[in-house]
Amino acid sequence: MALEAIEGSSNGDLFENTQFLEKERAVGKVAYVGSEELSSIDYKTQAFLATFGFVGLDDFYAGNYSRGWTKLAFTMVGTFFLKIAPVITSMLSLMVLSRGTYADSDGKLIRQVVQLRKEEISSCDQTIMLILSSTLGMFGAHQFYAGKPLKGVLMLCTGGGLGIWAMINIYQLVTCGFKDGEGKTVCSDYIKLAHNVRP
Repeated sequence: MALEAIEGSSNGDLFENTQFLEKERAVGKVAYVGSEELSSIDYKTQAFLATFGFVGLDDFYAGNYSRGWTKLAFTMVGTFFLKIAPVITSMLSLMVLSRGTYADSDGKLIRQVVQLRKEEISSCDQTIMLILSSTLGMFGAHQFYAGKPLKGVLMLCTGGGLGIWAMINIYQLVTCGFKDGEGKTVCSDYIKLAHNVRP
């Protein structure tokens, strides 16, 4: 259920919306409410394309063509000097998107709205997990950090499932689909803040 931002609203529904949001907060269901206008671009599609951020697919999809061409040029030139340039570019794309600071060509934020209760949210830091999964995902470093040593060992022995398992985990991390060792969901800081969970 998408929730519209109500801050600064001047219509007569402000009081009713405020009561609705207070009720939703009481049962722990509000994932994000803010004054920013949210983009209509599908978050999960954007997250999938951001895994290929080194060629700027996510930027082209969001209408940020100059940024997309810049990323593509950086990757092509950077690869000659630094072999991990594509990994760095993709990781930065994923981190900006997951932090809720990525805007489309109209300046609207692309953010995820999820239905989670406070007790279902992991205390694991999503940014740290993204860095671990992007750089050491083949060795299962993020699984060890999340408190899942068995899966960490399996990834270590299989090279991150030949890289496929590692890529799936990166996508799950960005889209609130990754669970820690306690079965809690790893989420973005802006989702944690909405639930009063310390990021």
